[in-house]
Amino acid sequence: MVATRPGRSGLVSRQAGGHGSYAVATMLIAASILGLGDSPSSFGQTLALLITFGGIGVIVNLLIVYIVAQVAAERRQNEERQQSLRQ
Repeated sequence: MVATRPGRSGLVSRQAGGHGSYAVATMLIAASILGLGDSPSSFGQTLALLITFGGIGVIVNLLIVYIVAQVAAERRQNEERQQSLRQ
């Protein structure tokens, strides 16, 4: 999927692929609907940065929670395996 949006130097295109392509396309569409990045106003740029880095923070936190859950589940499996080998 190729997403395009107007930029200062014409059209900027991105090749979106992989797992995050839907999220990237959705964020680009939302940004263009809200008019973020098209206006040189400092409020628009600040809002765009807040949305971008807030979204990155949410994604990172979700990944951390997922990793912790995987580690806890693997530890539980290892303990169960050790108990069954001892008996």
